[in-house]
Amino acid sequence: MKSKIIILLFTFIFSSVLADEMQSMQLFKDINHSFSESNIHIDLKSVSVEDIEQNATIMSEVDVYLKLLPSYLEQTPVFTKELYRTNEYIGPERDYVSGYLGMFTVSLIHMKILMAQNNYDDVSLVLQAHLHNASSLMEYTNSFTDYILAIVIYQKIYDLVSDKPQYCTVFKDNPVPSFEEFFRIRKVEKSALFEMYRKSLMENEDVEFQSPIDRQLKEYSWKRMKYYYNQYDACYLNASKSDSPILEIKRCDEYVAEQNKIHSSFLAELDFLYESTKVELQSRFWFNVDITGMGDYIGKALALIPYSKLESIAQEHKKTLAQYQKLVAECRGLEKTE
Repeated sequence: MKSKIIILLFTFIFSSVLADEMQSMQLFKDINHSFSESNIHIDLKSVSVEDIEQNATIMSEVDVYLKLLPSYLEQTPVFTKELYRTNEYIGPERDYVSGYLGMFTVSLIHMKILMAQNNYDDVSLVLQAHLHNASSLMEYTNSFTDYILAIVIYQKIYDLVSDKPQYCTVFKDNPVPSFEEFFRIRKVEKSALFEMYRKSLMENEDVEFQSPIDRQLKEYSWKRMKYYYNQYDACYLNASKSDSPILEIKRCDEYVAEQNKIHSSFLAELDFLYESTKVELQSRFWFNVDITGMGDYIGKALALIPYSKLESIAQEHKKTLAQYQKLVAECRGLEKTE
């Protein structure tokens, strides 16, 4: 009897989670359908509410947003751990985040209208939902695209309402996730990059027709690619943790640029030609084949091509954290004077 109760309880919990996830999926579909092509660009700090309300295009999008708002508030956080675990969400044709920024932009416009009406309660509800979703998005995603979106959400909110003391409690209750999220996502994306290169080198259509030397060369090239990439990555990683990141990042830029220059020099290309000819002759005449020189050159080339600088993103996260800490300090100052 006890085991049956446990099974029923587990089934109920699992069904509830699945139902919530399906609701989130449907909400994202609705958001994408309504806002994936939204293209509103206005400076909310300078535009007046009167100008907004006289713009028929903007107000029509506000009307669409208001129809989705009850579901959005009810289902927040919409970016859940369960959502990111599903293949449907991760798939390239199911990117439910693409329309979210369009909806969020329209929501900020509506919040400006509400603030002009002194409707602080409704603004607080929406503000709470946006901050909660930004935090969930940053904590659960493994994608820098989503991570950047979360930072954009925080920055746009702070730019619009940071000077409004009515929202101090909302801000304090919704801290920006720690900078450790940057390192977590960076590690995941680097592993994905390595796996992509491994598959492109080792699992192509002609793999069964490759000679043992070809396979050995590709395997060694992939290992050297990881070796060099990790060298460049370590430089920028340490720069991100430095007390003077701008100076350290500049040094890393110079280091990688120098490595590129050396690798593309005439002497390096001449050495590669020598190593390629050596491998060809050794394999043809049944000598022990030395693929290390050739593999090292290929690996370094592969490491230099995809290396992407992510430190500008890291600095934006740090700026957002500083904004949050400044807001909290100002809120504490207001509390002491009351």
